[in-house]
Amino acid sequence: MLADDFPDMTRTDARTALVQTWHLPTADHLRAAVTALADAWREGPWPTPDLLAYTAFTGTREHTLLTYSQWSTPRAGNPGDESEISAHGGLRTTSTSCRFYRHQPGTGSGSREHVPFVVIQLAGPDPERQRDWVDAVLHAHETDPAPAAGLGGIYFHLSDDGTRILHFSEWSGEQAHSDALARPGWGVGSATPEWELLRDYPGFEALSFTPLRREFHVTRP
Repeated sequence: MLADDFPDMTRTDARTALVQTWHLPTADHLRAAVTALADAWREGPWPTPDLLAYTAFTGTREHTLLTYSQWSTPRAGNPGDESEISAHGGLRTTSTSCRFYRHQPGTGSGSREHVPFVVIQLAGPDPERQRDWVDAVLHAHETDPAPAAGLGGIYFHLSDDGTRILHFSEWSGEQAHSDALARPGWGVGSATPEWELLRDYPGFEALSFTPLRREFHVTRP
């Protein structure tokens, strides 16, 4: 059954997550691909019992489709969505197998429509640095004397190859997130030593940011 809920990224039966991004030629192509996907999930059989849940997000500024699937197996399978997306001109740009690591509830309440998606690229495979950086970010959040308003929750995943950190967060709206980014500390933080530690954290090569909105979510029958 289709729903507009945010996926439960913390579910303990999910051993692997597969995050894939696609570029569509135009906004109309993107909308058509989302409609085709929703129809396929609504009407078709469940692809495989190993697949626990599937969520589609779209970019708010570019013609981007992001799919997030959760699997009960150590390796992700094929969610069977490529034909619907490709039929509308979609080209897959990234495919990352990862595992959920940690999360923290936010301070916001009500609508959580704005979903910033951040990928942090390390200089090389380094599982320990992956974990240390996430732990430092969550410590900065936990010790912030004035947490950013409108934050619904943050969720960190670590890529299986040890080279990337994938960060989803929920916000009450784009303005709340913009206001948080304008705060004096690094990222969305206050001007504290814990946040400043992250500004020049060693071992990082690049950071990418994609603002998303939820389209639909479906779980295994």
